[in-house]
Amino acid sequence: MQRIGLIVCLATFVGVLTAPVAGAAPITNGRFGVEGGIATGEGGVGLGWIIGANYKLMPRVGPLHIRGDVTYQSHGSDLSIFGLAGNAVLPLGNLYGLGGIGWYRSDPGDDVLATQLGVGLNRFGGIYLEARRVDIDGFTTIPIVVGIRF
Repeated sequence: MQRIGLIVCLATFVGVLTAPVAGAAPITNGRFGVEGGIATGEGGVGLGWIIGANYKLMPRVGPLHIRGDVTYQSHGSDLSIFGLAGNAVLPLGNLYGLGGIGWYRSDPGDDVLATQLGVGLNRFGGIYLEARRVDIDGFTTIPIVVGIRF
């Protein structure tokens, strides 16, 4: 069952990065981003760090952008998490909201599908601040990252 979930998630991730919106004008203005920050833990797991990269596509029609994320999060010897996620992003001026689904592999632990919701602030020509709530099979973490888009 986990392999099916992984295949579905990877197909979604690739689709987010490559597929145009059905019936819409071609996607334009793809932007690559890198980020780093801190991540909360729970249940005895302490504060950790997170690094990641993302690619955002902005269709010419419609308000939603689509974004694929790759992240690595570490909480010392307690826990490390690798993730791939696909998100819908709704720009609201300098603010934005996002939501999506992802595949996460934790050590120790298993492969799981997870959901994430977040908010962000775009400032200063490509620099952004973002907070996400990621629920990974009952473990909730809140990464807070600063990034830059090219």
